[in-house]
Amino acid sequence: MTVPGSDGPTRPEAGWSTSPPPTDHPPFRAPATPTPARTPHDGAFPRTNRLAVTGLVLVLAGTVALALVLARLGTGAPWTRVLEDGAPGLFPFLVTTALAGPLAGAICGQVARRQLRRRPGQRGHGAAVTATAIGWTMTAIGVVVTGLIIVMVIALASH
Repeated sequence: MTVPGSDGPTRPEAGWSTSPPPTDHPPFRAPATPTPARTPHDGAFPRTNRLAVTGLVLVLAGTVALALVLARLGTGAPWTRVLEDGAPGLFPFLVTTALAGPLAGAICGQVARRQLRRRPGQRGHGAAVTATAIGWTMTAIGVVVTGLIIVMVIALASH
């Protein structure tokens, strides 16, 4: 090896070889390191839309409350006993939950579906669709049942 400005070959610096690399072994590859296990908390998995889950929980709570209201009304107890029996305020709470739960769940499901269309990596589409469908159905049933209860109370009060 010649250095510019000198008139002859020089010794290579320490650690450098002037011979070509041997060709009898495969090229160098980095050792394979195991990939760390992914957890749901490190952002490796898409998160489930929280509004979809909330909507589904609200719809299910409203459905259970409506079933309890209908079961209580199906006992044939007079209206005064239906409103007075049990824990104070339990029946009005169940009626409110039976009406408001599915309505709020359906609205949460609709908003979640809109969010999921804008965020394709998120999960929860099935929960959002279920909350929307069951929510609107249970809201309609709740409104019909409430209308029937009002008609029955007016009919009983007039006699």
